[in-house]
Amino acid sequence: IPVIGTPADPNEGKLDKDAEVSPKAPIKEATLDNSKKEILDAPTIFTEAEKTAIEGGDDARVWLEVTDTDESSISSEEKTKISEAATSIMGESSEITYFDADLFKQVGDGETTPIHEPGIKIGVTIKIPDELINTNNAFEREYKIIRLHAGLVDILSGTFDKVTGEFTFKTDKFSTYAIAYTDITVNIPSQPSIPSWPSTPSQPNTPVQPDTPVQPDTPGTTVTVTKEQKEKNALALNAKLKVSQTKSQIDIVWGEVSGADGYNVYAAYCGTKFTKKSLNQVKSGKITKLIVKKINGKKLNLKKNYKIYVEAYKLVDGKQVILGRTITAHIVGRQNTGYTNVKDIKLKKTSLPLKKGKTATIQAEAVLVDKSKKQLTDAHAKEFRYTTSNKKVATVSSEGKIKAVGKGTCTIYVYARNGYSKKVKVTVK
Repeated sequence: IPVIGTPADPNEGKLDKDAEVSPKAPIKEATLDNSKKEILDAPTIFTEAEKTAIEGGDDARVWLEVTDTDESSISSEEKTKISEAATSIMGESSEITYFDADLFKQVGDGETTPIHEPGIKIGVTIKIPDELINTNNAFEREYKIIRLHAGLVDILSGTFDKVTGEFTFKTDKFSTYAIAYTDITVNIPSQPSIPSWPSTPSQPNTPVQPDTPVQPDTPGTTVTVTKEQKEKNALALNAKLKVSQTKSQIDIVWGEVSGADGYNVYAAYCGTKFTKKSLNQVKSGKITKLIVKKINGKKLNLKKNYKIYVEAYKLVDGKQVILGRTITAHIVGRQNTGYTNVKDIKLKKTSLPLKKGKTATIQAEAVLVDKSKKQLTDAHAKEFRYTTSNKKVATVSSEGKIKAVGKGTCTIYVYARNGYSKKVKVTVK
């Protein structure tokens, strides 16, 4: 229903817009923020003939593709320009996180066409990689986007949402980008540190955040939540992660994290941003389940798909310090007519003995709830995601390749898109 006094957009619904993110890209989530009308009215996205075809009933699609950058395609001169731009923001110790963002269109059954310069500012929201998120209370982190287009380098400003970890910016050129940041010192009293929490071996491919200083109840001390501790907490959360649907609600269960004061549960529709309205808070470290009946304050649309993640937090001086988070699970609405969820993962082997230095690849197959439907695509998440309980025993790649590192036993976890998981026991001799 249009806003009172505002005519309905006659083109609404004839154009689809979305964003696709490659599994190998450093950016794991992205959205294209412009309205359909803004895209249709852009001077150089659609030709007059294409606009006529759309008005005549042809379907159209405009989408953003975020992929990893082939750095060999960037000249040494261009890299120098990007490095100088990053240094001007971050200082001499700057590190560059590259990604490619390209815009495409398709009308009817026509060819896919890249749009290098759309003629309008396109709003883009990306999830900042976990390793670039700052949770040190002594600093405020300001992010910038560096754009490389046609040999020219520009620095783009934007807005950062501390709650969701998302950065929103506008651009009118699409090619290669890089993330840069600067840390601004916050004026707080310095405090001596005490030994960090005991660490455990880290696990690759598990979303983590940089080490987080935690201020306990004893004044003048600092405890650090290490990267390894966050990875251990992530495994605990993921171990019992389960999302199911009954009637008009979503039931979410996760594992308990020792020392947590509560949990933040974020739920949003796929293809949209996590916002403050996406948050459902559990104010107890012992309660590990939640029922979600609304998204963004409205009843669930059971025909849509959802994305959900849970993070554990500890309260320090009234502020949350994140202890770890689950993977982002992508769930098909139970009334969706085209897609279905995974109900099981078949593994060719659930136990693998390996000699040190040897490798093996996990062979997994998803079992669907409804075999007549499809499961979600890689635009949501990879079909399978992997992590290890002890990388000193065995590591696992994003493609499921296990490498035996040292003697011992560990567990490799295999996650489907909706969070369903299976275990592979690895013994290294």
